[in-house]
Amino acid sequence: MLPDTSDETLLSELTVIVTTGWNLPARPTRQEGVRHLLLLVPPPDSTSYRRAAQRLLVMIDVALRNADDSDLGEDDRIGCRILLGLHPEYRTETSPIVRRTEAAHYLVPNWRGKPPRDAAVAFQRRHQQNVLRQVLQCLKVTYGAETDLLSRDYDLVSTRRRYVVGANRQVMSQGETAVYRVRLDDLETLTITESVHPEGVLETKLEVSPLDNEFGVELADVEALETQPGRRAISFRLGRPVQAGQRVQVSWQESIVYGADAPQWQRDWVAVSAPNDNFEAEVSVRFADDVQLPDVCWWYVAQPDTDVTEIGPRALDELFDLRASRRVLQHWTSAETERRLDYGLLWVWLDDPASVKRWQAAFAELA
Repeated sequence: MLPDTSDETLLSELTVIVTTGWNLPARPTRQEGVRHLLLLVPPPDSTSYRRAAQRLLVMIDVALRNADDSDLGEDDRIGCRILLGLHPEYRTETSPIVRRTEAAHYLVPNWRGKPPRDAAVAFQRRHQQNVLRQVLQCLKVTYGAETDLLSRDYDLVSTRRRYVVGANRQVMSQGETAVYRVRLDDLETLTITESVHPEGVLETKLEVSPLDNEFGVELADVEALETQPGRRAISFRLGRPVQAGQRVQVSWQESIVYGADAPQWQRDWVAVSAPNDNFEAEVSVRFADDVQLPDVCWWYVAQPDTDVTEIGPRALDELFDLRASRRVLQHWTSAETERRLDYGLLWVWLDDPASVKRWQAAFAELA
């Protein structure tokens, strides 16, 4: 999806592609000039500028080739692809002057047979901006565009979630190291959401790790979300404004202290989700030395607030060996993830009737 920025900004960045053509990936100095357009590229394909720029060109080409005839006629489609250096016959043509001249043959029909003396300059001055507006419209139709009411501050690129389960079978520590790709300019605060703490918690302490803290990340605020019961917002202050396309790593750890009468955690699972597709996630749960290991464990994918759940293999039998892996339950999922789905791990102690009851449907499925 295109980021929430002005059409003028995106048109300016399309102009950069006109001047560079298919050679864009080999020109790292052009990265700043197309940084908003590069946000179209899924996070896994944006690990390097060269890879992201190549994917961007392919995505623009796909949008033009698949454009509806009512939006872009056949000649317009060919002309746009020539102008941007996407047409296979013009991918080695580095001169924007040549590409403008050839594109004009398709994009300005009344010039055919009698083009102006300097067709490239005339096309650039009179027609190029309107043509690029057509290209931008094709991108919006194909990939969508964020607005003030529908936008997000960042993409989650990758996350490593860590949990420790103590003798009381409660999660006594949790943390995360995540990489975010910022989607707007001058971001000063990055906010994530987490579940609220269960009943019986006496004290918590959340700290930001100083390691790899390139942007001087500090904890700013933690507050309950009135619009999302059971969730809280954790805000991190960035040491300096971050620009669209830049990546920020945030690492935090939270310790949790329970009262003596606190009930066992009413969740026998942990999960991660994101507002975007194509993120990488690793979830690990370590069981302390003084806690009994669970009897069965699974990884799962779930659609929140529904009964739609995909359950993976039994951990102790097929996927995990807690005794041989230092009592750590771990699962990694690739970048083929979908937004707003939960990816996580669950476990059950057979001596806990409530735990068994909560997951009896899973037992029935795997029986």
